[in-house]
Amino acid sequence: MAAHLLNEEKLSVMQVGDAYGHDRNLYCVKTAHGSGPGGERFGGRNYKVQIEEACHDRGVNHKSSKYMGPYYAKENTLKIWESMFQPYLDPSQWPPYHGYDYCPNPNLLRVKKGRRKKKRLRGDMDKCNGYGKDKYGTCNFNELPGKVRMAYLLLEAEYESKHRGRAIEAHEEHLPLRMRTHQMQLRWDERYAPYLQQAGFLDLARVVNAGLSPLDPCLLMALVDRWRPETHTFHMPCGEMTITLQDTAMILGLPIEGAPVIGIVNPATWMGRVQQMLGNAPQERQAGDRSTRTSMTTGWLKQHFQVCPPNADQVTVERHARAWLWYLVSCFLLPDGSGNTVTSLVLPILSQPWENIGAYSWASATLAHIFAMHASGRKQTPILVDVWSWERLPIGRPVRGAIEDWEATDSLPTVLWFWRNVEVVTGKPIRKYLEYTNLIDCVTHHHVEWTPYDRAELDPAQLSPLCSRDHESWTAVTPLIYFLVVEFHLPCRVLWQFGRKQPIPPHTVSTNRALHAYGSSNQNYFTRYLLSMRLVIVLSSLCRINKRGRFTELDWTITQFEHIQVWNNRQWQEPDNGAAHTDEHFNTYLHWLHGMARLKLKPNMNQVPITEANSEDESDDYDRRTRYGLQPERALLQAYVGEQIAWLSNEAGVALGHAG
Repeated sequence: MAAHLLNEEKLSVMQVGDAYGHDRNLYCVKTAHGSGPGGERFGGRNYKVQIEEACHDRGVNHKSSKYMGPYYAKENTLKIWESMFQPYLDPSQWPPYHGYDYCPNPNLLRVKKGRRKKKRLRGDMDKCNGYGKDKYGTCNFNELPGKVRMAYLLLEAEYESKHRGRAIEAHEEHLPLRMRTHQMQLRWDERYAPYLQQAGFLDLARVVNAGLSPLDPCLLMALVDRWRPETHTFHMPCGEMTITLQDTAMILGLPIEGAPVIGIVNPATWMGRVQQMLGNAPQERQAGDRSTRTSMTTGWLKQHFQVCPPNADQVTVERHARAWLWYLVSCFLLPDGSGNTVTSLVLPILSQPWENIGAYSWASATLAHIFAMHASGRKQTPILVDVWSWERLPIGRPVRGAIEDWEATDSLPTVLWFWRNVEVVTGKPIRKYLEYTNLIDCVTHHHVEWTPYDRAELDPAQLSPLCSRDHESWTAVTPLIYFLVVEFHLPCRVLWQFGRKQPIPPHTVSTNRALHAYGSSNQNYFTRYLLSMRLVIVLSSLCRINKRGRFTELDWTITQFEHIQVWNNRQWQEPDNGAAHTDEHFNTYLHWLHGMARLKLKPNMNQVPITEANSEDESDDYDRRTRYGLQPERALLQAYVGEQIAWLSNEAGVALGHAG
């Protein structure tokens, strides 16, 4: 008996004990795994040990500190955590709070008579009732069935339930969408130049006419997966990023200052306006046709205005120039979801005198349209998004060729010109999309070019004056208006893109509550936010925005009156104002953001510590998915390695603390 106990004592060195309830003194003892005489591997075994019975058999006192592990000793626990305890101060000594103001919504107040009903958590067992195939539940309790349980405070359930990022994180199959693109199908004529010069579009027109770089739809879809409508930013591990008015002006050379792109829309008379502007119009609707379509096909424009006759008079040339500009605005700046139509929304503006066309804020309208497309997940491919990504992110960035000399004397290039001769990444779309998704999960803030327009080759004197003319509006917090579309421009969330210090938390408001909520319940919140940003305006109520594509309103300037007032009273300031960016402060911001939002779409491949992981290859989920999948997923492995290193570092710190 003594020899057996001595042998077991030697083996206990390789055993690990875990407590399963100190009140019952119940432990789980894990033995080591190894190899047999024939080379076969065997795993360790688990034993349930009642500490009182085991000590009674050996005649020892189980309450002695000799038999208690250092992890469970009270004195060691106090020593580990005593430096973290802080005295509970009087409320008068609490630091000031600069975060969000949480106000109850009076419309959600439930006024009922009688005795209050009991409330309990409901799960999927309530639906299956314990019968049939779904006999057992998944313990996924939701107080409100059908609602998404929010794990990130910065996200909102209204958007989260249908967001592609949530589906990808949940291992649901989400393939890249097939993107629709528009190509300039109307031939350029030098006789158009004087007219487009007056409208302020000549610089962009010459860049587009010289030829555009191929687009990368897979990169766009990987970015759309990160787009959050709540903040109008891309959520990435490197922080929040977004397309700003600065990017729109620098890349496309569009004016920011001016009236919002909005006007009167009448579905019954738009064909007559086309006839007045171009001298020709599509076939009139037949009697009894009550359709409210407000667009026509690009084939009609191509059929009648693809080439301007060589001996055309001035009136004909001007009409062809307006048709060319209409195509540029409708299919290049503001494309729709069909891929073969041009919208009639902009006809009231494009039919005005040429100098009046340049008095509108086309940059804000283009950015509002892109934000709306990202939020709805529609399949458009604006080149602005691709060039913005190439300027800032190394993911999917093509190889640039030699930059050609600008030969035109009546205009200057934009940043888009520098990405004309490129060799984009080629390959199967599903592989490219999967690779981009994994690479974005691995990107850090050191990989990002936060201020790309400061490089030497972008000399402001050699760029279009519109690129930097309206720089005082680059950091303006303001609504972006394009007829029925209203989106918010929030550069206050991405101040590092201007080299400024990022506040924690950012001074912003949810776009869902401020813009997309209906009724007066959110008016006070929106007004209070605008006053905090020193925007002096008067709001009467927030109006509902119709986005069904069928336009029944006649005058959108009345519908969007409050937002137009905010745009006209926006605050101007130099983008260099404010405290400069520091890496130490940005690390603090990243630590805050990682706990507030989903920054990685690919979940950790395994939550088991590496010291306890099974060594059997077939049971490894990562190896199995890699073997049967398309390619190895880098983000899964990198996230797992990073978590294990952090876990092992913590274990080493605890061990060194005990050794000291």
